[in-house]
Amino acid sequence: MDLDYWQGIQKDQIGDLLIATAFLLLAIAYFEIALRYFRSNKKSRFDEWFGRNLTAVANRKAGHLIGSICFTLIWIVCSAVLVVSVISLQIDIKQELPADQTIGTVATKFALTSGSIYVFIEDGKYAFIDDSPNLLLERGKKYQITYLQHSREIISAKEISD
Repeated sequence: MDLDYWQGIQKDQIGDLLIATAFLLLAIAYFEIALRYFRSNKKSRFDEWFGRNLTAVANRKAGHLIGSICFTLIWIVCSAVLVVSVISLQIDIKQELPADQTIGTVATKFALTSGSIYVFIEDGKYAFIDDSPNLLLERGKKYQITYLQHSREIISAKEISD
């Protein structure tokens, strides 16, 4: 895994960040529309057309507002995680890929983007690239992990038997 490999990974992360930012902008637009709808004192054309009463309209307005807030918060968190990932990998690239090691048990795994899977090990979060054949980490097993110092991207992992 040389410098070109990690620059390619960073390029993919930036692409994911742009997509997350686009969804965040859509979520903010949805929030703005839901907020205007919530503040309006009259029924919309659709509410009149479907013959909804005022209680149903109030519930619908509150539902749109709550849904838009949740949608916006999810994309804020995703964008923030991707910004931190891009910046920390850039720091590793500029410092010529400093590596560190740890030993721990995989607690959980989840995917935030299509390119990487995040692994929680006893002492913190680590990320590894989904297409790495030598990084098939399984939940509940103990590994010796070599990772990049700032971005915590896993370079290699070796299973340790108890």
